[in-house]
Amino acid sequence: MAQTKSYTYVFNSGDRMSGTSINNATYNANLTGLLPAEYQFYKLSFYMITDSGFYTDSYDVATGSVIYAPQTAFITWNQYANTFHRESDNSPSPILGYIIRSVTQTTTVISNSIRYFQANSTTNPELTIPRPTTDFIQLSFFTGNRNPTPLVATNTDGSASLTDMTHYSLTMKFTPII
Repeated sequence: MAQTKSYTYVFNSGDRMSGTSINNATYNANLTGLLPAEYQFYKLSFYMITDSGFYTDSYDVATGSVIYAPQTAFITWNQYANTFHRESDNSPSPILGYIIRSVTQTTTVISNSIRYFQANSTTNPELTIPRPTTDFIQLSFFTGNRNPTPLVATNTDGSASLTDMTHYSLTMKFTPII
């Protein structure tokens, strides 16, 4: 049995062509030129890592508990909203996948540690997507389930939230479905 060829594309947050921030950036990926037109659908997996940065925990005075900086964040590929299909249940989703914080906070102490976010081959199941019909890809990074907010880091002393996240490298692997 012949091995199916996969196609890989690497996004570097510094290479975005537009977008006011790293956590909401548009890229000209030329996927229509990279991916063969004879295949209608592809399996998509991805790997990602961010630069290290400060993600500060805070304290909720009303409840007396620590509100931890995000343990996870999620990525949306805006052109494919509600067209991703998860392997686990085949349900449509606007979410490309999740990235996990490098350090999980389990104490009741507020901290401002250097952390990074990552996703590897076991973090997210493969997705089935139709062959992209545009070369422009807009990726957004959010945290929070009920009221998503853009993923942002803080300054080094944790006194103020910055307007963006740390730089990242995202590798997408496309495998044709034959």
